[in-house]
Amino acid sequence: MPLLAMVLQSERACLKKEKADAQTKSVSKVMKRGLRVAGFAFGCCFNPATALVCTALVISALFFQKESHACSLRLPRFRRLDAILVLHEMHYFVYCYCALLIVHEYSCRAWAGHILPAMAAAAVFALSWIPYVCVPNIYKKLQVPARFGYRKTFMLGHGILVLILGILFGICGSGGLSQPLSAGLFMAVWFCTGLGGTTEFCIEDIDKAWGTYNKNTHNAAENIGHIGGVLLSITLFALTRSLRASFMAATAFVLAALLCMATGIKEETT
Repeated sequence: MPLLAMVLQSERACLKKEKADAQTKSVSKVMKRGLRVAGFAFGCCFNPATALVCTALVISALFFQKESHACSLRLPRFRRLDAILVLHEMHYFVYCYCALLIVHEYSCRAWAGHILPAMAAAAVFALSWIPYVCVPNIYKKLQVPARFGYRKTFMLGHGILVLILGILFGICGSGGLSQPLSAGLFMAVWFCTGLGGTTEFCIEDIDKAWGTYNKNTHNAAENIGHIGGVLLSITLFALTRSLRASFMAATAFVLAALLCMATGIKEETT
């Protein structure tokens, strides 16, 4: 699925290049986020076989379209900002699906023998995207980047994120999620990760302020973080049989992103 995401993202970039007006770009971004959240919300309704069929249909639709695009494979030239973006994406994808499994595990205990566990987990996962979608506008309306700069805003948000991930790690270790109170607390704190993680937008804005922003490199960094995070999450669980290891890895990636931003990135206004 991460590899399919790379294909779809590349195709979307080609279409946006052909229709480069601002309105098309805006609608495309809203549609992308909306479909992503909807996919998570309705994911519980599909089994692996159905998912494979849908994937095959999407690939076929792209393959048999009338338009033809020249394609080439180029290794991106990453700079420090791109590396920070990879670290950020790694932190999210190494723990987000583990959080989904934790919610599903508790739901199974609460509603054994029903379809509700999958529906509850999918709904919670979809709702967790709301802070990531909405909070960047709140930061900007409060003029946080204008007052402190994008670099410090990123560091502030990811500093908060380290604390939140630490709390999630502690909740998972204090008797698991066998009690409704601990499970509810876990879900509430999980939603708060978006308050800090959403400051990812600062990376792109710094790049644009420098005049060095490259959409292809930006997408490549995101894709590497997505795939790497998922693969690492699977590996960690296979080795430790514990979901807590993913929260430890996520915290390490956030700290690494913070360190790179603090020591290697100048203020965007300089």
